[in-house]
Amino acid sequence: MAELAALGVDPARSALAASVLNLARRLDSPGTSATAASMCAGRIQEALDRLLELNPPQSEDTPLDQIAQRRKDRIAAASHRVGGARS
Repeated sequence: MAELAALGVDPARSALAASVLNLARRLDSPGTSATAASMCAGRIQEALDRLLELNPPQSEDTPLDQIAQRRKDRIAAASHRVGGARS
Protein backbone atom coordinates (compact mmCIF):
# COMPACT_ATOMS: atom_id res chain seq x y z
CA MET A 1 0.00 0.00 0.00
CA ALA A 2 1.53 3.28 -1.14
CA GLU A 3 0.45 5.17 1.97
CA LEU A 4 2.46 2.85 4.22
CA ALA A 5 5.51 3.18 1.99
CA ALA A 6 5.19 6.97 2.04
CA LEU A 7 5.18 6.89 5.83
CA GLY A 8 8.19 4.61 5.87
CA VAL A 9 6.34 2.02 7.93
CA ASP A 10 7.22 -1.65 7.58
CA PRO A 11 4.20 -3.94 8.08
CA ALA A 12 6.58 -6.67 9.28
CA ARG A 13 7.57 -4.43 12.21
CA SER A 14 4.28 -2.68 12.93
CA ALA A 15 1.11 -4.47 13.97
CA LEU A 16 -0.93 -1.41 13.06
CA ALA A 17 0.56 -1.34 9.55
CA ALA A 18 -0.01 -5.08 9.17
CA SER A 19 -3.64 -4.63 10.17
CA VAL A 20 -4.01 -1.92 7.51
CA LEU A 21 -2.81 -4.39 4.87
CA ASN A 22 -5.15 -7.08 6.18
CA LEU A 23 -8.12 -4.70 6.09
CA ALA A 24 -7.16 -3.57 2.57
CA ARG A 25 -7.14 -7.20 1.39
CA ARG A 26 -10.58 -7.72 2.89
CA LEU A 27 -11.81 -4.51 1.32
CA ASP A 28 -10.61 -5.69 -2.10
CA SER A 29 -12.12 -9.15 -1.72
CA PRO A 30 -15.13 -9.66 -4.03
CA GLY A 31 -17.01 -11.48 -1.26
CA THR A 32 -16.93 -8.52 1.10
CA SER A 33 -20.36 -7.00 1.67
CA ALA A 34 -20.95 -3.29 1.25
CA THR A 35 -21.38 -2.89 5.01
CA ALA A 36 -18.15 -4.74 5.77
CA ALA A 37 -16.32 -2.79 3.07
CA SER A 38 -17.50 0.46 4.60
CA MET A 39 -16.29 -0.64 8.03
CA CYS A 40 -12.92 -1.73 6.60
CA ALA A 41 -12.46 1.59 4.81
CA GLY A 42 -13.20 3.51 7.99
CA ARG A 43 -10.78 1.41 10.05
CA ILE A 44 -8.09 1.76 7.39
CA GLN A 45 -8.43 5.53 7.53
CA GLU A 46 -8.29 5.55 11.34
CA ALA A 47 -5.20 3.34 11.33
CA LEU A 48 -3.46 5.47 8.70
CA ASP A 49 -4.25 8.60 10.72
CA ARG A 50 -2.72 6.98 13.80
CA LEU A 51 0.35 5.85 11.85
CA LEU A 52 0.77 9.41 10.61
CA GLU A 53 0.67 10.66 14.20
CA LEU A 54 3.28 8.10 15.23
CA ASN A 55 5.47 8.66 12.14
CA PRO A 56 5.21 12.28 11.04
CA PRO A 57 6.72 12.94 7.64
CA GLN A 58 10.14 14.52 7.64
CA SER A 59 9.81 18.15 6.75
CA GLU A 60 11.76 19.43 3.81
CA ASP A 61 13.87 22.51 4.20
CA THR A 62 11.95 25.53 3.07
CA PRO A 63 13.75 28.58 1.70
CA LEU A 64 13.14 30.27 5.04
CA ASP A 65 14.82 27.35 6.86
CA GLN A 66 17.79 27.61 4.51
CA ILE A 67 18.13 31.35 5.13
CA ALA A 68 17.96 30.81 8.88
CA GLN A 69 20.63 28.11 8.69
CA ARG A 70 22.95 30.33 6.63
CA ARG A 71 22.48 33.10 9.20
CA LYS A 72 23.34 30.73 12.05
CA ASP A 73 26.41 29.58 10.14
CA ARG A 74 27.57 33.17 9.56
CA ILE A 75 27.11 34.05 13.24
CA ALA A 76 28.98 30.93 14.33
CA ALA A 77 31.82 31.67 11.90
CA ALA A 78 32.04 35.30 13.07
CA SER A 79 32.05 34.22 16.72
CA HIS A 80 34.79 31.73 15.96
CA ARG A 81 36.91 34.37 14.19
CA VAL A 82 36.47 36.84 17.04
CA GLY A 83 37.15 34.17 19.65
CA GLY A 84 40.13 32.86 17.68
CA ALA A 85 41.67 36.34 17.37
CA ARG A 86 41.74 36.71 21.16
CA SER A 87 43.54 33.44 21.75
